[in-house]
Amino acid sequence: MASGADGQPSRVVESKDGGGSWGVRTRLNGEPMSLDWLSETTLGRMLGDYISVSWVGGRVIPVLSLAGEPGFTMAQAIFATRATS
Repeated sequence: MASGADGQPSRVVESKDGGGSWGVRTRLNGEPMSLDWLSETTLGRMLGDYISVSWVGGRVIPVLSLAGEPGFTMAQAIFATRATS
């Protein structure tokens, strides 16, 4: 899904054979996030600077930034999760 009116989804996909084939994409955020919800910097909004994937005990641990619709203040935080597969 492209960003824009539909928002930005966060997903993870895993390969167990070095990239020869890929599993099913798993969505990490409950609802699409508008890129306009991210904090503004002097260089624009930065989403890719705050994502990573780590492996712990043979399991993938995605780390990502999610933001909620701004009100009086910005609502953005960093989250780590684990795939259920």
